[in-house]
Amino acid sequence: MPSMNNVSDIIEALGGCSSVAKAIGRGASAVSEMKRRGTIPVTYWPAITAEASRKGLPITNDKLVEVHTDKHVLTVVVAPIESTAETSGEAAE
Repeated sequence: MPSMNNVSDIIEALGGCSSVAKAIGRGASAVSEMKRRGTIPVTYWPAITAEASRKGLPITNDKLVEVHTDKHVLTVVVAPIESTAETSGEAAE
């Protein structure tokens, strides 16, 4: 089974740009651009996972999230929430 560590690997595992283009209803040049950018728009994920399932490949939404988040590090900032009394100037009891 081919490695699937990035968008390029996913596209190649599915049979290349022409095969993916047919599966998502776009031209091969659109898929080639996705490959170049290293991203597949979420709009196409259902068609990608369906094609993968037909071909017996383990490409799921989770796998697509994984290959996209490896490239784009997500940062979550958690800030404390002040109580209403503190922010409105009222004395806390």
